[in-house]
Amino acid sequence: MSSPKQKEPTAAEGRKPAKEKPASNRNTFVYIGTIVILVIVVVAFVFVPSFGGPSADGRLPDFGSYAGTPIRYEQGGYMAGRVQAINDQLKSYGYDQAGNQFFAFQVWKGAFDQTVIHTALLHEARKAGITVSEDRLNEAVLEAPEFLDNGKFSLERYREASESRKLAIRTSLQESLLKNHVLEDALSLRPSSREIDFIQAMAREERVVEYVLLPFSDFPDERKAAFGRENPSKFRKINLSRITLNDEKTAGSVLAKVKAGTQTFEEAAKADSKDAWAEQGGASGPRWGYELESELAAAQDAQTLLSLKAGEISPAIKTASGSWAFFRAESPASEPDFDSPDTLKAVWDYMNKWERGRIEDAAVLRGKDLAVDAAARGFVSAAGSYGLTVRESTPFPLAYGDAFSSGSTSLFRKIAGEGLEGASTNEKFLTAAFSLPAGAVSEPLLLQNAAVVLRVKEIRPAEDTGVQLIEFYYPYLFAQAREMELYDRFLASPELKDNFSTAFFQIFRTE
Repeated sequence: MSSPKQKEPTAAEGRKPAKEKPASNRNTFVYIGTIVILVIVVVAFVFVPSFGGPSADGRLPDFGSYAGTPIRYEQGGYMAGRVQAINDQLKSYGYDQAGNQFFAFQVWKGAFDQTVIHTALLHEARKAGITVSEDRLNEAVLEAPEFLDNGKFSLERYREASESRKLAIRTSLQESLLKNHVLEDALSLRPSSREIDFIQAMAREERVVEYVLLPFSDFPDERKAAFGRENPSKFRKINLSRITLNDEKTAGSVLAKVKAGTQTFEEAAKADSKDAWAEQGGASGPRWGYELESELAAAQDAQTLLSLKAGEISPAIKTASGSWAFFRAESPASEPDFDSPDTLKAVWDYMNKWERGRIEDAAVLRGKDLAVDAAARGFVSAAGSYGLTVRESTPFPLAYGDAFSSGSTSLFRKIAGEGLEGASTNEKFLTAAFSLPAGAVSEPLLLQNAAVVLRVKEIRPAEDTGVQLIEFYYPYLFAQAREMELYDRFLASPELKDNFSTAFFQIFRTE
């Protein structure tokens, strides 16, 4: 499970060393909001973690290593500091890892990733032979916040600190200076003025489009029913119980006992079945024919099950996952009723998964008729006759995939408008929007959940202020992207031995 990266402190317990200059004002370890969103999504996923404690030698298990250097959680160590820092940040959002194993996993995984990067940067510094002079380190100590009083170095505060505390601060400051040196060297490349000019040129022209959506959900019920009648066996329904075993031999053995009457089906399910229905005596509930086809290794075996009489038990059948199962029909299969909303929903679910092309073709065909009508009597009038609402996008430039975006900020305006999700990565949509003249109507184009027909309403120059800001913001975004690429390289390095999950679940045991 990947974890977002939080902002890394540049000195012990969040203190900033003297004269430290993070390259390009980088916002290191961003995306704290991702963790919060994950926690909100999985509110119900709550465990009671039991801290496993240290091993026999008094240490927690190692979480891995980088280039031979262990990644450990130790009192006063880097990873311990990051766990505390991330936990404090998330507490400010009102969340607490106590009693929630999922949340604890996010906190500790984030700390692990940051510790890997910390260790990797120090490793790079050692490889390059980079050192920090005593004079430079002393300068940093003189500006360490812990020793400042009203912004000035306090000899009294320095003397009050224990020797171990002073050593810990010096070590942290030294490591921060080494890491910053490596970062500034690795990220020293800056975009050229010509590259910035090119990016600005991309943003200078914007388009505004009017459009109508032809949602796939408008696919008519009569066409769903027609498809169902063409494939009736897929929409027969049968109520089954099942017993799942790991291999054919075991399945045959258990099946023989059930057929001989030495063990009831329910007893065998509870004693031997390896699926989610074992505790229910094997009762797995109703299944559509197409669901059985996808669950079994051979789709034709679904017809064997659909032909079972009430109480009849099937032979052992290989499943799609490689296990073996036998089934008992609780009632005979029912024939599909294509006037039933329940059956039509099953047809629709099947078509969305396996016959989406038919749905898309229907929307496109309707869109072509609309486009022809719009060319003859106007876009708004034609849309009205089809009962469709004309919507309007915000102005947007040609920027495929919301290029040069970071979090909530972007170099360019994004394509915004109801139902236009995915338009920024749709080559045909962008081609139509930027190749058609003002007033022209496009052919129907496919988006995520609808076909869209658009009309270029306006071609306009972008606001000068936004274009000029690119000159200042693009170098920052460029540096940030390079930094994240560097960190991703460390986290995917063959030098990393990742034992995080094993160590975490050894420490946090779910009772």
